[in-house]
Amino acid sequence: MTAPIATDQLELRRQFDAAAASWDAKHGPASARAAEFAARIRYLRKACRALGRPRALDLGCATGQVLVHLLPLIESGIGVDISGAMIERARRSTHGGRLQFRIDDAVRFCSECGERFDLVLLIGTLDHLPDQGLALAAITRVISPDGRLIVISPHPWNPIFLLNRLAYRGLEVPPASHLPPRRLVALAEEHGLRLCSIEALPYAPWPGLSSLFIQLPAVRLFEPISCLTGAVRGAFATEFRPKERRAAPNVPGQVLPFQINQR
Repeated sequence: MTAPIATDQLELRRQFDAAAASWDAKHGPASARAAEFAARIRYLRKACRALGRPRALDLGCATGQVLVHLLPLIESGIGVDISGAMIERARRSTHGGRLQFRIDDAVRFCSECGERFDLVLLIGTLDHLPDQGLALAAITRVISPDGRLIVISPHPWNPIFLLNRLAYRGLEVPPASHLPPRRLVALAEEHGLRLCSIEALPYAPWPGLSSLFIQLPAVRLFEPISCLTGAVRGAFATEFRPKERRAAPNVPGQVLPFQINQR
């Protein structure tokens, strides 16, 4: 039997249900954030090409616009969102049956899902989850051994983002906890994921400034991680892969499970 959704998750669902009607007008490909959306899709299409038509899972998919725009480069996709109103709108998209959209909590879906995906997306989603470590651990259950997790988040050290947070301190709806790159990478490492790359992407907390952030130069860095990647452009994308698994030492008379490589 499916476990009930916690009170805080019910409130999160209510808040995103309320935002669904205007979501695409504010965040979609024809919104004031159109250039940001296009930059994000270009980045994700590169990842899809590198993976070779992956099976994709978008957690916190909202109205499903990301999967729709990736459809030419993926084999199939599943979008999951806690908001029924968001999923209702996502299901109106024309996609020839290659996309599915489901109402569910991201952690619960990953914990109960028996499928594996080559590409898992958390686009502005991890920030809203109450237990981010638990979410990352659950995601390792659904990534294929050669798959990738991509997390896209605003950079909390961006000066204008800081000003925006100060202006709306305690009033942000839905509430969010934004991790800087080093903290995100450290948390992912703790839960079985290894960093592949990190790249700055444009994001402006006020859409009217979006065109300014689009013109700032892109920077792509590999390990060692820069905690400032994305601080100027406004957001950053981190790409992770599952840590390799290796056999535990062979102890006579004892059968040990495979263990996560913590190197």
